Amino acid sequence: SRPRIDQVLMEELRKQKRNLALANISRTEFKELFKKKKIRIKGQPAVPSSSLAKGTTYVDILGFEDQDPA
Repeated sequence: SRPRIDQVLMEELRKQKRNLALANISRTEFKELFKKKKIRIKGQPAVPSSSLAKGTTYVDILGFEDQDPA
């Protein structure tokens, strides 16, 4: 079985340092991003339960811009 996108993405968001708003996002806010179709893979809205294919997957999160690390 392949990992779900919501689980992998949340884990990776917590690790990254480019955007503190995303690093500290609550689970409720995270779910809302999926619900409002703001998380996209190849331009298409992502579904939280979607499994990830092997290799690199680029994900866009609309409404959040990179911040310079302090």
